[in-house]
Amino acid sequence: MKTASTVYSLPDLSFSSDENGQITIKLFNKEDETSNVYEQTVTGNSTGSYDLCMKMENLRLHAGDYHVEVSTKRISVWKHQRLDLKYFIALEP
Repeated sequence: MKTASTVYSLPDLSFSSDENGQITIKLFNKEDETSNVYEQTVTGNSTGSYDLCMKMENLRLHAGDYHVEVSTKRISVWKHQRLDLKYFIALEP
């Protein structure tokens, strides 16, 4: 995701889910509706529909795969799959 954000100049990241529980991660530019968009559907569990955003510049993570949890309090928890490493990252309003 970091590479796609840099290559396509997409500063915003969103996590969204529909009523069926399908989760989509999207890179885009909130300030430019004509910009490129990069979307990827991921496996996971969700309750209800939502659309939560964050700035890519806030993601300064150790390389690897992460399990991500997003709360209704606009906090995301990023847990590294192989290391004992956890990040708490605030979401945009």
